[in-house]
Amino acid sequence: GTPVVGFMAGGPEQIAIKEHSAFVEYANTQALYNEAIKMLNIESNKNEISEKAKAIYSKQKMVEGYKNIYKNFEG
Repeated sequence: GTPVVGFMAGGPEQIAIKEHSAFVEYANTQALYNEAIKMLNIESNKNEISEKAKAIYSKQKMVEGYKNIYKNFEG
């Protein structure tokens, strides 16, 4: 249920819930600070964020995703 602010590092920005996250160029601490302040000033519903995360990243969703990868693997 917590919004995310961080550096673009190749992974986190790909999996975070876009409408509840912000990522900035690596090592740009001023931009990170600015985004953190913006995020703190946005009123967010922790329950809504939590429910979205559960729907996207539940164990069942992850298992289904991995099964599809294995089923469609041609190697």
